[in-house]
Order: sequence, then structure tokens, then C-alpha cells
Amino acid sequence: MARLTGTFERLAMAATLAAGMLAGQSALAASFSYTDFTSTAGLTLNGNAAQAGSVLRLVPSTDTQAGTAFASTAVALDGSTSFSTSFTFNVTQDPDSPFGAPDGFTFLLQNDAAGASALGGAGQGMGYTGLSPSVAVVFRGRDPNLIGVITGGVDPADLPTPFQPPGYYSGTEGEFYGQDEHAWIDYDAGTQLLSVYLSTGAIKPGTATMSTTVD
Repeated sequence: MARLTGTFERLAMAATLAAGMLAGQSALAASFSYTDFTSTAGLTLNGNAAQAGSVLRLVPSTDTQAGTAFASTAVALDGSTSFSTSFTFNVTQDPDSPFGAPDGFTFLLQNDAAGASALGGAGQGMGYTGLSPSVAVVFRGRDPNLIGVITGGVDPADLPTPFQPPGYYSGTEGEFYGQDEHAWIDYDAGTQLLSVYLSTGAIKPGTATMSTTVD
């Protein structure tokens, strides 16, 4: 079993969140969809996470915050489970903050003992560090910028090569902040390939921003 979440550090707005889980190539095993967050029924909000009108704000634009929003009911996953998810996010920053771009956020699969109440480290921990077992798709906009996959709740600074998970994408500080961004994450259990797509438009790009294998 696994808990499915997006843990958005300093997230201002996530307009849509949808996930579909496919067991191999068989019928749909589980799915959920939010066109907005006027209602957060079915989600468990932790830490600094809060509903803000029709959006889900995981943390305010304040230093050293952490928030998670998990599906309250665990989703069954095993080695044959493929999945796809998509969501829209907008990360903003406090113009008066001396710390530059916010650290970032993650899309997280986890089966930590705390279940839907799990909350990882704040700030650079992006709400996921320390949660295990877990697979975090990290969207870090602060220098060093990265989009990549980190397992086991490891801090990006503690990777074998700091801030460089296998297959990661590296850009410039804050490049996908301050505007609506659309993300798609696909996992093919047959090839064990996890791919992340990112665009300012609502149409999924033909080429992944980054891909890596995850067992």
C-alpha cells in the first residue's frame, strides 16, 4: 500500500490534481481527481497545509515551512503497478525575503508509519525528507535547481553527488516559479521508467523533461 500526495513547499496555487493507477496493463485500479480545491474532502492536510479559497496552499511564503496533502485512503501499489498523474502548480515567493527562491516541492509516494499524517522536514526538506519508504519527484527551484527522483526520504544535499539524483534535470534558479505550470508524471512498471513532463501550457509535451529508472 502507498499514500499518494503532492507535497508542495511554499505552494501558492495548485489548480488541478488527478491521478490514475493502472495495475500493469489491466483495468483501472484506483483514481482520483480534483478540478480545484473548493473542497478538500478525501485529503489529509498536515503541517502548514491549508485550503485557500479554491486552491490548495501547502505552505505560506514564509521561511522554514512544511506542509503535506495526502490522499486519506491508501492506494495499492506493487511491482506491476504503472501510474500516471498530472497537476498544475504556481510557486511564489515573498519579495521581502532575503533568502531568494523558495526551495521547492515534491510529488510523493510514501508508506511511512505515520500514513496520511506524515510530515517530513521543512525548508530544504520540502516536506518529504525522513519519510520512508518513499519515492519523491522533487521540483527544486532554488539554486542548485533540479527536477529529479529521490527515494528513501534522503535530503538532496545528502545524495552521493549532492543535488544530482540519477537522470535529473538542471536549470536556472526559479525558472519554473511565479507562473502557472503544468506537470505530468508517468511510471511504466514494465520498464521501470519514471518520466516527468513540464510545460507552461496545458498540452503535455512530446518529450519528457527528465526520466530515470525506479525499482
